[in-house]
Amino acid sequence: MIDELEELLHPETLPLLKNGRRAHYEGSIDKLGKNADWDWHLYLDDNQEWVLFEQYGAGCIYNFVQHRYIDSPEPTFRFYFDGESEPRFEIKPSQFGEKYPFIEPLAGKFIGPAVQDAIRVVRSFVPMPFSTHCKVTSDIMLVGNQMPQGGWGHIIYHTYSEERPIQSFCRDDVRYRLLAQRWS
Repeated sequence: MIDELEELLHPETLPLLKNGRRAHYEGSIDKLGKNADWDWHLYLDDNQEWVLFEQYGAGCIYNFVQHRYIDSPEPTFRFYFDGESEPRFEIKPSQFGEKYPFIEPLAGKFIGPAVQDAIRVVRSFVPMPFSTHCKVTSDIMLVGNQMPQGGWGHIIYHTYSEERPIQSFCRDDVRYRLLAQRWS
């Protein structure tokens, strides 16, 4: 069984090659190869939510980052696992670093300097494994490089080519607290 939390609780295993895994990126990178990297959505789903990430098969989200102007409306990010019709987890940027398991030092928020306007940055290194499917949405469309809509972000994740049982994300797993303590 692949167990992402156990692997991260034992950092001595991190530099070892993991066969059957591929790292991927999904985000607001300009799909035309230019510098317009602020539009972050794939499509509008049936729930009228903007899909930021969708992956079929087994995998794990390892990094979630979003930059947004302070005066921009605050999105709600929703995480759906394994074909669920209701999100298993929801979080707003103001909750990063505080809402379990998105707690310090696994996740956090800060205000970063910018040339014209300050940027709110949220980041998470909370592993979020999924067995057959994962979808991440926003309740507002994340577009534009101008206030108030501006912002950009990404999700870095692994997929697995080998068929192994995966325990999908469970927000109440106490090992997230152990992981946060170890990383403190």
